[in-house]
Amino acid sequence: MILDKICLNVTLQSINLILISNLNSKHIKDIFAFWFVGKQIRGGKIMANKVYVCGTLYHLYVSSLKNVEPGNQGIKSLLIVNDHTPNLSSMAKKLVENNFFSDYLYIPFYEIKSNLKLDTGLIKRSLFRNRNLIKYVEDNSDIRKQFDFIGDSEINLFYNRGINSFYFLTRFKKNTFIQLESGIANYTPMVSILKAFKRRFILKTPQGDGRDKQIKKIEVKFPENLPPETRKKGVKLDLQDIIESLENSRKQELLNIFSQGHSFSLNNNKKLILITQPLSEDKFITEDYKISLYNKILNEYASDFEVYLKPHPREITEYKDKFDIDINELPRNFPLEILNFSTEIVFDKGITIFSGALNNLENIGERIFLGQDYDKKLIQRKRII
Repeated sequence: MILDKICLNVTLQSINLILISNLNSKHIKDIFAFWFVGKQIRGGKIMANKVYVCGTLYHLYVSSLKNVEPGNQGIKSLLIVNDHTPNLSSMAKKLVENNFFSDYLYIPFYEIKSNLKLDTGLIKRSLFRNRNLIKYVEDNSDIRKQFDFIGDSEINLFYNRGINSFYFLTRFKKNTFIQLESGIANYTPMVSILKAFKRRFILKTPQGDGRDKQIKKIEVKFPENLPPETRKKGVKLDLQDIIESLENSRKQELLNIFSQGHSFSLNNNKKLILITQPLSEDKFITEDYKISLYNKILNEYASDFEVYLKPHPREITEYKDKFDIDINELPRNFPLEILNFSTEIVFDKGITIFSGALNNLENIGERIFLGQDYDKKLIQRKRII
């Protein structure tokens, strides 16, 4: 039978083919290319849902913007948060209540990881890595209740490292995965070629760093700066474009949720923002040494500036009255990137040791990344995944 024409009636949930007549091979190619755009297929079935796996406030911020960008209306979504950053569950609950996501799930991945190490020896963890990981996650969370939903979802990860991403890559092997911007971790691979080979062919576990074949795209601000082995997966992610596309009422809802009641004003002086990091909490250096290090930085770079300091949400350090100069400390429990919602908040200079958050601020003049070479004690620790 020769068909003259095919019209496509495309909705967010289904694709209906209305056959009319007369079709050539070029039409077929164009139709099926269009059919696959924006839809992930598994076993011939459209993956109708979206899952976002988050461990930081920034992850929640990016996921919220991604989930409300044009084209995602009507798609069901699940926000999965863990115990890496305090109060993520309460924030996730507010986002669901305000219809930014359909539902959320809490999984204590870091507690599970600790218990797994305590309960199993090195040999057992190595030989039965995938099986142990799946068992411990599913025995210590409610994720089984969401199996059907996740199985029919595109899964969005951030850093492709650790058990909070490896669990999903291992358990849901047939799903399509997207890796999203997570700051400097996207651009600094931690897995060598040899380690990736060992994981893939010997241990049969995920490789990490975006190498795994299930990860189809890596959406980041600077795809051209991705490591060579994953650069071909890179796609430009412009969060500012998404922000500008939102209605003012939706922007205000996000601002209210993430600012958590905090507000501050800036004067007309030259302004510098120092973005600190959990260097003592993550055992890079001691608490006292961290304070002395940031004091040194301010003495070197902050003369003639009004200084604003933004602590990391996981820091427990109290910076008030610890420096030689006066500072304005911003609340630590909101993502710094929320400041991009206002074009009136402008900093002349931003400085950090190696926090990727500095690149995420739009309204800033000079950016200074000191790097770990700034101080001899800031040695890159080798992470074992």
